[in-house]
Amino acid sequence: MKKKLAVLAIALFLMSKLFAISVKNDFRNLGTAKELNGKTYVLLIFVSYPGTEWSTSSINEFVSRVYAATGWLTKVAAEHGKTAEFSIYTLGNTALGLPKISMAAPQYSTTIIDDAMAAAGYPPNYDFDRYVRENTDCTNSLVIVCSNESGRCFSLPHNKELSDWNKTYRGSDYKLEGLVAYISDMYSGEFIWPSTIAHEILHCFGAWDLYDVYGTNSYEKNTLLEQYFSNSIMRTINANINLLTVDDLTAYLVGLTTKREDWYEYFQVY
Repeated sequence: MKKKLAVLAIALFLMSKLFAISVKNDFRNLGTAKELNGKTYVLLIFVSYPGTEWSTSSINEFVSRVYAATGWLTKVAAEHGKTAEFSIYTLGNTALGLPKISMAAPQYSTTIIDDAMAAAGYPPNYDFDRYVRENTDCTNSLVIVCSNESGRCFSLPHNKELSDWNKTYRGSDYKLEGLVAYISDMYSGEFIWPSTIAHEILHCFGAWDLYDVYGTNSYEKNTLLEQYFSNSIMRTINANINLLTVDDLTAYLVGLTTKREDWYEYFQVY
């Protein structure tokens, strides 16, 4: 792998001269999930569309897959000499006597995490990260909005644009990071895979997608992505998460290593 990446570095160095690739601002340490190191407080909010509800068996299966995803992330961090632990809590699990949380079907928006927090009874713009830091031994925090519908999962990592939007339209830099995870995939109908959850969690820590998100990549760029990142969890997912890897670029972005290569910027998604 290292030999392949060395060849890639040379190729991209030449490309950078041709396309004048410039280093972008590093937003990895914005938000509440700063690096894949230390302990992370994960709040699961089980929401259901009005008139439907989660079953106890589905909740238990969903939680088990969250544990599988975070367990794999802990293992990957250890391989890089880091200690990444996760403390997982749930809201909306009626089987545990917690309140049922109803809200409209989650759609992509800059406020969906706060909307779910409010539906769960937290005040708008609640500084959840401060609560976590002052009352637990966790250094990171994130929220997983768990929907019992079929859909395509997405994350809401914090960045400068979101920070500026919050300050302008919300009056504060609300920065709680998280993701929306649907019970089943909108295309296959299969129950959510642990690799999907881990992929979205890594986004919260700063990872980039390593596939052609908008269908606008050049042939050369897609060829390089396939050649050098084919098994990366940021490029693909798999029912067996142990067949996937965290590539060197992603390891840098999520704080598992401090080694940075200039050619990394070539693969940033805009």
